[in-house]
Amino acid sequence: GAKVMETRSVEIAKKFGISLWISQSLRKKEEGTRVGFMEEKLESACIKNVTSLDEVIYFEICCEYKFVKIIVDILAKISQKLDMFEIKPKENDVNICFIEEKKNVSAFLDEIKNLVLSKDVEIVSKKTLTKITLVGSGFRTHSGILSDVIRVLKENQIKVFMAMLSEISIGVLILPEYKNLAIN
Repeated sequence: GAKVMETRSVEIAKKFGISLWISQSLRKKEEGTRVGFMEEKLESACIKNVTSLDEVIYFEICCEYKFVKIIVDILAKISQKLDMFEIKPKENDVNICFIEEKKNVSAFLDEIKNLVLSKDVEIVSKKTLTKITLVGSGFRTHSGILSDVIRVLKENQIKVFMAMLSEISIGVLILPEYKNLAIN
């Protein structure tokens, strides 16, 4: 009666190529519109592409919680994005783990230099890694796919430093020398 399709049904239909019949419920079947066709199973995870980002710098920083906002503001100022950002509470401090593109690292280090020199912030780890991203759909609702990714990487002796999962992507940080093997 409202002449509106329920949003989730349209998203699922588009995402998975499901045929929709759009019509008023009291009209004959011939009247209305068929949209799309069904090719894939409903709500299955689907990998469409694999991408890589070379020479990302993985930081692990130990600091008091009050410095988290300062560090986030500095990252936002130099790169306008936060990628694979994680806060891990410790007894009295926190560890902040994140990646930054190599081109932004010197600007970031310049910005936090005074905090590091004052011993308020300690850079625990700084490694050059490669980010491999699987792009697709249904990853969050089918978390078994992350398990499969980790299993395949482990079977190929590829250590994962950090993994992030969203509905449309799975990102893993690995050593650069394993990039081609991981992609394959």
